[in-house]
Amino acid sequence: MRLRTFTAATLDDAIAQVRDELGEDAVIVSTYQSRRGRGAQVTAALDEPSDERAFTDQVVGEEALEPDDEVAQVLRFHRLEESLATRLARDARAVTRDDTVMALAGALDSRMSFAALPVADAAPIMFVGPPGGGKTVTVIKAAARAVLKGFSVHIITTDTVRSGAFEQLAALAAMMDVPLDAAETPADLAAAIQAAEHADLILIDTPGTNPFARTEVDDLSTFAKVCSAQQVLVLAAGADSADLAEAAEVFASAGASALHITRLDCARRYGGIVTAAIAGGLPLAEVSASPFIANGLSPLNPVSLARLMTETAFKVSELQRRAAS
Repeated sequence: MRLRTFTAATLDDAIAQVRDELGEDAVIVSTYQSRRGRGAQVTAALDEPSDERAFTDQVVGEEALEPDDEVAQVLRFHRLEESLATRLARDARAVTRDDTVMALAGALDSRMSFAALPVADAAPIMFVGPPGGGKTVTVIKAAARAVLKGFSVHIITTDTVRSGAFEQLAALAAMMDVPLDAAETPADLAAAIQAAEHADLILIDTPGTNPFARTEVDDLSTFAKVCSAQQVLVLAAGADSADLAEAAEVFASAGASALHITRLDCARRYGGIVTAAIAGGLPLAEVSASPFIANGLSPLNPVSLARLMTETAFKVSELQRRAAS
């Protein structure tokens, strides 16, 4: 059984995409309609043909990954979904066959965008995402960077349910002498933002939101409605590519406009990063590769991401070969 998620302006449009791409045999598994007019999504299931490679060739319209193609080897190591990996490998071959890093960089650049997290912004920045993704630490890292550059920062948290959440954030904020407010309701959040409007940067932490629990996504949306905040989705590296892609699609439909990746140092396969960014149509807004606040946030571009993926793939593969010999 193969699951795919389709996003469109309305449920009717999303269902039409299901029928166009998967046919009448597809089964609608779930539907989601944003209450903020930000679109709809439909998850559908379809029995896969027994010959998976033939199915991939049919969908992609290209040859399968070439076994002697270094870019294809890198993509396979990072466990991208095969049809996406095939597209990227095709794009890379159109750039160059002589330099693996630059070929992969060109392919990534054709399908992804990259951005920086603001150090000062008139609009608040709200960090959203599943539980355990690293939102709170990311808020502190963004605050620390802004403070070190001489900007004033104000932090607001709507995570008033999780035990000890406010205390953890308060202790970290106090170290930087950054004010912190808690907002239990959307009205509280609106009032806190108004009171903090003098700050160069307002950062909003939120509770972990299960992207597959509609009530939790709706709850997040009620808070987002009261402010014109930029929503940054925070996901931890290393998770299953399909799960990250579906989460990115849900949060993008709910208003997220950028993707930040944490725990890069705890993962060796980065297919989920690429898949999530492309699935959600979200620019990759820096990464975190350390749990330490002082090490902060790191920018990425197509070349640095391609180099990271290539060197990691070849290094780990070499170590595995040595261990097996």
